[in-house]
Amino acid sequence: MNHLMKKQFVPSNNGNFANYKDVQQLLKLESDQGEFGQSIKDTVDWIPEGQKCNIKGSKELLNLYEAIDAEKMDFVLPLSEIEFVGFYHDNEIILNLDGLQARGEYSFTSSFLDSLFSLKKFALFCLQNGEKDMLNENIHKLMISQQNERRQYRVIMNGEDLLLRGLTTTAYKNYDNNIALYLALQSLHKYSEDNKVNIFVESGYIADSELAITFIQKEVIKIDRDTFVEIGIKLTNNEITEGKLSLEFIYRVFDSDNNSFKAIGDTVVGIIHTYQVPTIQGKLKGLANLSIYAQETIEHIQSIKNRKNLDRDQLALIFSRLSRAKSNEISKQSKERIESLYQQEVVNNTYSLVELFGKIDALGTSIDEKTFIHLVFNDLIKYSL
Repeated sequence: MNHLMKKQFVPSNNGNFANYKDVQQLLKLESDQGEFGQSIKDTVDWIPEGQKCNIKGSKELLNLYEAIDAEKMDFVLPLSEIEFVGFYHDNEIILNLDGLQARGEYSFTSSFLDSLFSLKKFALFCLQNGEKDMLNENIHKLMISQQNERRQYRVIMNGEDLLLRGLTTTAYKNYDNNIALYLALQSLHKYSEDNKVNIFVESGYIADSELAITFIQKEVIKIDRDTFVEIGIKLTNNEITEGKLSLEFIYRVFDSDNNSFKAIGDTVVGIIHTYQVPTIQGKLKGLANLSIYAQETIEHIQSIKNRKNLDRDQLALIFSRLSRAKSNEISKQSKERIESLYQQEVVNNTYSLVELFGKIDALGTSIDEKTFIHLVFNDLIKYSL
């Protein structure tokens, strides 16, 4: 997804802990979202007043969020309170919302025309064939006939420009990035307390309409004499209509020879933006299963390692799974590198699981490729190859 604003989290050995007030401010109780924020607080409030959040780096993470949030505005308006101004020179729609003039960016124009009027294809035809006046006339008429249609509009301040970034129906709850961070910090604080472990923010980013943050448990789990597992949670959220808030189980396996690979496990918590607030408390209880996911993963890895080095059948299974990947999962060039690794190096050698997966992991050249490879690793481990 394209972003108008995106800031990376910069980890530090001196990461600070957010206090109770810092976390509560995410709920925006004094804003138009106050009622929704209060309902979240009434359901999930596990950091005691006066205490700090147990997550190291949470203070810096919230500072990062605030820097992005300061450049965003949301309007919930019926069409009767919106003026259609026209089109910008690049065929992006221009609207006047509550006295502020803003133009569409990325997919906003097509989303607006399709969501409200089913005009996406008609608009494209008109714009490509010099019939903008016909399109303008139809939009003006429909703005009047559909004047009670209400939507939420996301506006981004980009220097002196106001840009329309997103459009959602009012059926969707505001599980925006502030709520995603609140739920994650509250849940991980509770997990840290219940299991007597330390958690820190490792990496991630926050953008104008989404985020991805990785939290890692400091305590490493020992599998055997020279193999270890580091576990964590990856928080993702997308504020646009089709968005979902999720907490995924992730882990890194490494050995005493500096070989390592990462894998992505199951979704521990998944919250669709249409969920009612009472539903999310039950969903968040799934985070208590993190230790169960970790234990099952350790048992699967132990089962594989007990067979010493990978045999030819196991190698064939691993590389067959990767070779069947679609082009949008692994590029042709990366597939060729993986095949070369198999033919020239792996097939005639004996590798441990950590050594081989580490070599394959290093061949992924994009975030999407690495994500796919990490999912495949987990599937192979889960079913003990």
